[in-house]
Amino acid sequence: MPNSNEVRSIIRKAMRLSVPVMLEEALGTAVQYVDAAMVGRLGASASAAVGMTSSVSWMVNSPIWAMGVAVMAVISRAEGAGDYRRSKEAAVQSVWLAVGVGALLTAVTQLIARPLPGWMGAEEFGAELERFNADMTDVLGQVGLLK
Repeated sequence: MPNSNEVRSIIRKAMRLSVPVMLEEALGTAVQYVDAAMVGRLGASASAAVGMTSSVSWMVNSPIWAMGVAVMAVISRAEGAGDYRRSKEAAVQSVWLAVGVGALLTAVTQLIARPLPGWMGAEEFGAELERFNADMTDVLGQVGLLK
């Protein structure tokens, strides 16, 4: 049984390690609030579109976050055991895993991008978003960012 000093030390370490994760989550949430605030001026349809995409973004990002936690656990266990060869192998494999999962998620999101608004009962947003994307493509092309 650890004494109270050891427990406090463990809690301090856990808190120190959790700060970057908490900041990341706070910033991710802040981005969604800023999106909503900026788009809110464009009207109810635009605000609804932001709300609709927020849940889809969380759904798409969840496997990536889960994979990151799992990979960090494997690498941390190897590092803690002093098995640096295994740690390096896990890090290399994690890069390939990220590329594979990223490619798979990209393919899936591209396949469902057009029908998704209809599945969510928001067909009119799909047409509005397509017009917006076309307008943005024109603007970016005019300023030389898209060729």
